[in-house]
Amino acid sequence: MVGRKGTSDADALNGDEYINVRVVPQIQASTGESRSYFYYSLAGRLALFFASAIGTIISTLGYARYMAISVSVSTSVSRWMSNTRVEERRAAHMKAISELTCTKLRWEALPAEKRAQQAEIDKLVGVVESYLEATLPPPPADYEEPEIMKPPPPEDPNKGVERQTEKNAPPDPPAVVEPAPAVDM
Repeated sequence: MVGRKGTSDADALNGDEYINVRVVPQIQASTGESRSYFYYSLAGRLALFFASAIGTIISTLGYARYMAISVSVSTSVSRWMSNTRVEERRAAHMKAISELTCTKLRWEALPAEKRAQQAEIDKLVGVVESYLEATLPPPPADYEEPEIMKPPPPEDPNKGVERQTEKNAPPDPPAVVEPAPAVDM
């Protein structure tokens, strides 16, 4: 019996239940997301194509002053595709579908003795969750990581080393400049 989220039964999932509760629905959800991102990508590419075609026709007919419309449409579509990261998200969902399906098949191929081991279940959960994290949408542009998530600043290699001041520093040795050898032509 699969427990509801937040109950003690939910903590007692075995690997087969985890596959049925978490992996299979995520494969189906990622398939739907990938399909919708494919349609968004296709629509964006078609819009770019038509904007370019219309711009070419406009310039061929000699109405160069109206080219700005075509350029602004294609620029807007390009920015929308790059800001929403349609292609990257579609690729992430496609990879998640592939990897989750492979993980499910690997799990089903394990002998029953190995499936009962907690280490194997933990490994399964770690692999599945890492693939699912890759499909999360990107953070908003104004997102700042919490302090605990930021890496520590790099250590100063000169920390604790006292530098000589200009008064106490020895004079720099004179620079020696050797003349370049003459080249015969």
